[in-house]
Amino acid sequence: MKRILASLLLAGTAIATAADAPSIAGKWLLHLSVADREVNMTCTFAREGDDLKGSCGSDRGTAEITGKIDGNKVTWTQKTTGGENGPITLQFRGALNSATDMKGFVTVAEYGIEGQFTATPDAS
Repeated sequence: MKRILASLLLAGTAIATAADAPSIAGKWLLHLSVADREVNMTCTFAREGDDLKGSCGSDRGTAEITGKIDGNKVTWTQKTTGGENGPITLQFRGALNSATDMKGFVTVAEYGIEGQFTATPDAS
């Protein structure tokens, strides 16, 4: 009986923790600062369990993203198909601090450079 009760309490805690995490679903405005360059992007996120899907884009085009969510920790990868410097892979890792605040780091894989990003929901 004690084992059953302990299992139920642990399961309830896990469910409560997942429910308490802010939602990332929807459209977000991102500001990236990488290698002395400032870039604004719009990302649309959808959550499927622990998987993150959607797309991110700027005036240079839009690309699909894939990622993961673990509590308030968020990671995703965006691979562009081209541009003046060829394909680029952006790797994001950050934290969803509230329903209106996400911050973290972005790495440009091909160049090994890292920058920061901030994001807020698109209110339009």
